[in-house]
Amino acid sequence: MLNAEIQVAAYFDVFFDADSKSEAQQLHKQLEKALDGGKYLLSMLSEIHQCDYSNCTIDFHLKDVQTDGRYYFSPVDIEIHNKARFNVDDDTDMDDWFYDLDNMSMIESLTYETMPDGCDADFDDVGADIFVD
Repeated sequence: MLNAEIQVAAYFDVFFDADSKSEAQQLHKQLEKALDGGKYLLSMLSEIHQCDYSNCTIDFHLKDVQTDGRYYFSPVDIEIHNKARFNVDDDTDMDDWFYDLDNMSMIESLTYETMPDGCDADFDDVGADIFVD
């Protein structure tokens, strides 16, 4: 049985299919509800890492609607910290267990699926770290 701190982060911009700031703000409200403070990722992370995420802490920031003159968008930062105990075999390579690129793709895919109509995510970075005691 190992004790570990797991940190997962996702940084992305959400672009709104809107012709005005007020339309973008309406989509922003829908987005905020859909992302649920970053909780939308927890069941998938529990499955990927085979540990309980019910007591994790989530640092979630959905910034206000911004414009670059052509598009309306909002940056999103999600950082999840989880202290967990889990069973691994003595010969388990922790890098293989944790840093599987398919897992990072799953985070991106779930985020794309979670986007409300009229919203599109563009990822800047997805990352994960594990610190074993």
